[in-house]
Amino acid sequence: MIAFKAFVAGSLMVWQRRKLWLGLYVCNLIFALVLIIPARSLLARFFADRLAGGTLAEQFDFAIWAVFLKQNFPSVSLLFNLMFVLGIIYWLFNAFLNGGILMQFVNPEQKFNLGSFLTTCCYFFVRFFRLLLIGLGVIVLVFLLSSVIFALVGLLAGNIENEIVKSILRLLAAGSVLLILLFFNMILDYAKIITVVWDELKVLKAVRLAMGFVRSNFGKTLILYFGISFLALILLVLYFSIHGWLKGASAMVILATFLLQQIYIISKLGIRLDFFASQMYLYRQTSGIVTFEPIEIINEA
Repeated sequence: MIAFKAFVAGSLMVWQRRKLWLGLYVCNLIFALVLIIPARSLLARFFADRLAGGTLAEQFDFAIWAVFLKQNFPSVSLLFNLMFVLGIIYWLFNAFLNGGILMQFVNPEQKFNLGSFLTTCCYFFVRFFRLLLIGLGVIVLVFLLSSVIFALVGLLAGNIENEIVKSILRLLAAGSVLLILLFFNMILDYAKIITVVWDELKVLKAVRLAMGFVRSNFGKTLILYFGISFLALILLVLYFSIHGWLKGASAMVILATFLLQQIYIISKLGIRLDFFASQMYLYRQTSGIVTFEPIEIINEA
């Protein structure tokens, strides 16, 4: 099955690009530290009483948090503003990196070169930013559509007495919205691939070509994308399951929680790279693309 072959080939390409994988992890760690350091300082000042901190580590205590928010409202407000700004920067930073990441999988035999990688990121950033805006527009439309879907489900549920059936209807509605979002995200992935492979300047044309590619290879693209998405879901469930067992404020529990979080972040980044690498492999195989020298394209521009 070509979808499975693409997944295996993509995973191997990700492993070959483990320096890139590590670099992405370091970037994520830097963003996290910028936020964690002031948050930790704020919490450390408030929870000087170790008993209160230990109680909160064992289980959520609304009363303690209410006092914390009341006494530290200006600092907490500033922290949330920092989170918002960092979130936007991180979001744009990911859009910036995507072009360089995808180019690494166009010709995986090439050795990784940081200068070439950053040049490629800059070269494709404007087009990837436009694709990002298209994605935002679709998300807004889907959520507007979801309000209609949930309203219809509410009307149907009003005539049903069985609570289990009502819950199933709501789950189906939520699932359908999620599937629509994931499906369009898959189309955007192939639009990014087409933009990089063919140096397509018009992003709307890239989206149209991506839709045509997905339509022509519907089963393959769907199996590959949702197969990797299922792995991401398993990873998330495992993370929360193990995290739920780690309770307490001892040094060992804190260390174990930190290590678990880092393993999850590294694994999540690996899955993100696997999406790009596997879909790039599938696109190349079904489109008959061999390889080309990406730096030549950039130098000609």
